[in-house]
Amino acid sequence: RGRMQPAIADFGMIHKTFFTDLSTRLEDRGEYDLASKIFGEMKPFGIVLGWHAYTKDLEEEYVTLASSHALRVEGLNTAPNLSFHSQIPATPGFQFKQKHKYNPNPKVEKKVYITLIQSDGLGIGAWLKPGRGEIPYGWEVIMNWINMAPAMLQFYYEQATPNDCFLGALGGAGYMYPKAIPPDKLPESIRLAGRFMDKLDLRIFEIFDASEPGTRDLPKRILDAFYKNMPDALGFFNGYGPAHTFDDRDGRPFISYDYYLSPKTSEAQAVADLEELATINPKRPYFLAFHVRESNDVKRVKAIMDALGPDFEIVAPDEFLTMAGERPTFTTRYEQPARADFSGVWKLDKRLSANIGIYKNSSFGLVKRIAQKGSQFSIETISNYGRSIRDSFLEIKAGGAPVKAPDRIRRMGYMGAYADSILTRLTWGNHKNALIFNSVLNLETSQGTYPVKIKSVYHFSRDGRQLIMTETRSSQKDGKPSVFVFLKTMPVFK
Repeated sequence: RGRMQPAIADFGMIHKTFFTDLSTRLEDRGEYDLASKIFGEMKPFGIVLGWHAYTKDLEEEYVTLASSHALRVEGLNTAPNLSFHSQIPATPGFQFKQKHKYNPNPKVEKKVYITLIQSDGLGIGAWLKPGRGEIPYGWEVIMNWINMAPAMLQFYYEQATPNDCFLGALGGAGYMYPKAIPPDKLPESIRLAGRFMDKLDLRIFEIFDASEPGTRDLPKRILDAFYKNMPDALGFFNGYGPAHTFDDRDGRPFISYDYYLSPKTSEAQAVADLEELATINPKRPYFLAFHVRESNDVKRVKAIMDALGPDFEIVAPDEFLTMAGERPTFTTRYEQPARADFSGVWKLDKRLSANIGIYKNSSFGLVKRIAQKGSQFSIETISNYGRSIRDSFLEIKAGGAPVKAPDRIRRMGYMGAYADSILTRLTWGNHKNALIFNSVLNLETSQGTYPVKIKSVYHFSRDGRQLIMTETRSSQKDGKPSVFVFLKTMPVFK
């Protein structure tokens, strides 16, 4: 496709591996299910080598699915000649030891301490660009290279300067999302990463989890697992862009990034941002973890640091964590169970829905416009029947009084029954992450009227991109629910 090169194809060929370009996007149900089936037939902690299909799905969808099967992603699909490099051992007797010298007793003053960590591993980015070695700097090590390309990894260890500090990454023994890893597999995933760290003289571990839309934070159970199963780590970094998970246990801090340097951010803007962060975090010392996008180089980052005042100081990641563990000024914070936000325009996806009557195999459509403010909801349901547009509108409060509203939706499909109004009570479910609508309506039939109760439950899919409405009617004999799956319609930004 375009300029894409064969990259890792040679490595796959010599190992007679199975190649796939399947979509891991849940909406692509057929490809997603097949990809999941293939992953499910692999052994836990096996390696999925290569990158996702850019034209089909997203990085986070790909890594989430792989992680849900406890598989390790090695995503550098542009590494040429891996079939060659994988067969070249490290020099006999070579020890993977860092040239960076860790100071276990750094002096802590009332300053803003910044540590700089380059994103996306060693295979792309700034290693060979100007500036490396001039300031303390952190580099994410692709730990699986000790097995897959040991001589290549030796190259980095030999080229490193005393200012280059290596750390383990990313989320597991490879690129993994801890929240998506099955809980019974998570401890071993962390221990496996720890064994790699021992071999590679690494004292710090980095986590990035994008398995849930809209957050890069981690619940307490994930931190518990890392603290327990990686006891020799000095501490942990979390996030990609800024995140808000912080902890400190026995002087071993867990710190999220407070700043992300995009290559599109000007040096002047970055300086202004860092000065503002120092203003809104007035306690000293202030520990500011700074993540550098891989397409920046160290020379550019140094120019930003040089423009800051004397109250700012760059320190290596290991000393940064030691200082933060000694004098923590951050607030302990974990990901909190969020109340779901149902707001948006949601369009029925017929392929993913089941038992939805006339909507399944016709041109009829269904859209819901939901506005939420706390427990107050405005819900408009719009349906088209050929040239006819029908809608209903409901203003209701979760936990409030029942509401009677007009109803013009053709709920009964092609059956000769309809209702002009519906009485609905709304309550919260699943720790305020689900909505439960209990409704009563009198159906007008050929023999008069018939009372019917309808229960509708709204909740989100695991990845948060689908609104699922499960509905049952008291008049149905089989009791089989209708499952309406809605996808959010995104606005177009120009």
